[in-house]
Amino acid sequence: MEHANGRRGKWKKHQRRAKQSSRGKKMGERKWREKRRKRGENTSAKQISIDETTMTPQTKFSDLGADSLDTVEIMLTLEEKFEISIGER
Repeated sequence: MEHANGRRGKWKKHQRRAKQSSRGKKMGERKWREKRRKRGENTSAKQISIDETTMTPQTKFSDLGADSLDTVEIMLTLEEKFEISIGER
């Protein structure tokens, strides 16, 4: 049932806008994560002097020819660049 002044129609429009806005935030977050991942891969690739296209999220540094010292240097560089703390596993 619609009110005489059209409130229900305005409410539906508001709900559609809110739904579209939340989709936009999710897309923005995905782009943000992808950008950060690329920066991390780029930083790591530069550290061990390889082409960044050879790296994937599943690639291990040892598979790329990095020794333990290279791995520590990569971790320290990433911690500094992204202002994070990477735990030891």
